[in-house]
Amino acid sequence: EESNHRYTTAVEDLDNALSHGIEELVQTMEDLLHSRGEKYFEYETNLKSDYAYIEKLRASLQMKLQKSFNAATAYFNNLLQRVAQPGEIGSGEAVGCDDNEGSDSAAG
Repeated sequence: EESNHRYTTAVEDLDNALSHGIEELVQTMEDLLHSRGEKYFEYETNLKSDYAYIEKLRASLQMKLQKSFNAATAYFNNLLQRVAQPGEIGSGEAVGCDDNEGSDSAAG
């Protein structure tokens, strides 16, 4: 009867120890999952914030690029207008081009 009592006590102690160990393990897993969940939520929040910032920056850069393109187009069109209107800049004749030179070399 004494051995049965010691056996029962040992089994109860083992059961209590295992139950306590399992509870600690479950609590550790819950804490870990909760911590990771918070960390993932923080990562998600940061990523959304970064994405919003990048989108604003992209839109700003797109606008600046469009303004630069428009300015370059205006400058180029202005240059084309100046080239197309030779009377404003000079006599309208290309420098170094003489009509007589072409006929002399053909005769020669």
